[in-house]
Amino acid sequence: MPDTLLESLHRNWPQAIRDYRLNGVQGEPLTEAQRRNLRKVNVQAPTSVSDGTVYMAIGGGVSSNGISAMAVRASDMLLVDVERLQSAIEQQFSSFVPHLQTGGYTNESAVRATLVGITPQAFRVFFPDYRVLSNVTLEGGLFHGRRERAQQGSS
Repeated sequence: MPDTLLESLHRNWPQAIRDYRLNGVQGEPLTEAQRRNLRKVNVQAPTSVSDGTVYMAIGGGVSSNGISAMAVRASDMLLVDVERLQSAIEQQFSSFVPHLQTGGYTNESAVRATLVGITPQAFRVFFPDYRVLSNVTLEGGLFHGRRERAQQGSS
């Protein structure tokens, strides 16, 4: 087997690529032409190194439509966060009422809210009919969970 970049990383700095290791999987020996043909149609083939260790695509690879697989996962996680945000606003609505009342809210059954920004600290939600801007935080989630985990790791 020729000495590849992956082989060199595996031999010298295995901890740097340990998250991409596939345990319990046997790799198929592929020629460069076979691997190139698979990549042309966005198929990710695991790669074996000389000792039989198998790695998935370093960096996450691409989805079948050619988009970064990490970007697809991130957008899926963001969609879940937005759905959780909708639920959180509905569950915490009573805490918004005093602020909305200053803008003219009189217990209407439907209230429009628009997501206008996302910061590492909070989602920014605007209630346009009452001219109220509010920060809403969620436990966990793509943005807030990542920030909380980073803070815990540095303590």
